[in-house]
Amino acid sequence: MSTSVDYSENITCEELMENIVYEGIFFGGIDDHTLNSPFLSNVTAYIYNDEIHVVSTDSRENSTVYCNIPKSDWDAFEESCNCSYSKKFNEFISKYACECSSE
Repeated sequence: MSTSVDYSENITCEELMENIVYEGIFFGGIDDHTLNSPFLSNVTAYIYNDEIHVVSTDSRENSTVYCNIPKSDWDAFEESCNCSYSKKFNEFISKYACECSSE
């Protein structure tokens, strides 16, 4: 089940990401050394509009924004493990992709 927030009529994905990064409050993150993933190079959470939002960067330096992540899902993703962070990302974060305009 996918949960998303619709920003498409008001803001582009790039503008939304910039707002989250520059106006949001850093909440946590996992860098490439810890992620140890061929797909993810950085995952960072911010508090923006009183909600947790995540900006991820993939191995090709493409960034994606995820909106309104429940704290329990962020905590489950961020918790250290001897497992695949890519799998945890797909399970706990990716379903919250923001619906924003690519233009």
